[in-house]
Amino acid sequence: MNKFKKCITVILLLCSLIVNSVTGIVTAKTSVYGDLNNDGSVTILDLIYMNNYLNGSLELTDSQLAVFDLNNNYVVTEVDSLVLQNMILN
Repeated sequence: MNKFKKCITVILLLCSLIVNSVTGIVTAKTSVYGDLNNDGSVTILDLIYMNNYLNGSLELTDSQLAVFDLNNNYVVTEVDSLVLQNMILN
């Protein structure tokens, strides 16, 4: 089972790096940590948004950044991306 989770994590990471179709400014009216696209659940799409922000192809407002600051250190980094991946897997 542990190998399965690692495999899924790698697949999610690769998908988020390969799929770079989300550009521009995303608007969100959510208070659910990790749910940037405001669809009511935390999914791979939210991970894609986060990684697009981290690679500079997506702009976020302060309130959106707060939704993605999953470790509450006031900065969105790769660590938050890993936390989001774990949220999706569990």
